[in-house]
Formats: sequence, C-alpha cells, structure tokens
Amino acid sequence: MLLKLLVTATLIAITIVWWQRRKHPTTPSQPNGDMSLAQAYAILGLSAPCQRADVIASHRRLMAGVHPDKGGSNYLAAQLNAAKERLLAAHPD
Repeated sequence: MLLKLLVTATLIAITIVWWQRRKHPTTPSQPNGDMSLAQAYAILGLSAPCQRADVIASHRRLMAGVHPDKGGSNYLAAQLNAAKERLLAAHPD
C-alpha cells in the first residue's frame, strides 16, 4: 500500500515538472521581442528611473540564484537576460 502511494506521488511529481516545462520552454522564441519595459523592470526588481549600473547589478545578483550551471532554470536565466537587454537598450547612456 505504501509502495503504491509512493509510486503514485512520484508519477504525479514527474507529470507536474513535465507540464511546467511544456508551458515554459527552456528558451523563449524571441527573448526581447514581446517584453515591455514594465515587465523588464518587474523581472529585475527595479523601478522606472534607474541607471545602467542598477540594471547590471540587479541582473548579476538575480542570475547568481537561477543560473543553469548552479542548478537553476534555463527559462528564468533567459528571462533575466532578456530583461537586462531590454532595459540596457532603453538606457543607452
């Protein structure tokens, strides 16, 4: 009985992970194309009037926690990179 429960729980967990990866591919098709400035600010945890240094520092701090080489998610890393690119493009100075 306990073995059946454990196997069922494992299969459910595998299904959930599979479903989440299906909904969120590892890399977006166009990382920058559809991201608004508001989304980029939200992803990096910044508010509208910020400097390039703030964007770079926030990206570096957040990337340390989600980098795929550190066991993080390719999808989240791609979103952080897209947000950084979007904001740096908006702040050319």
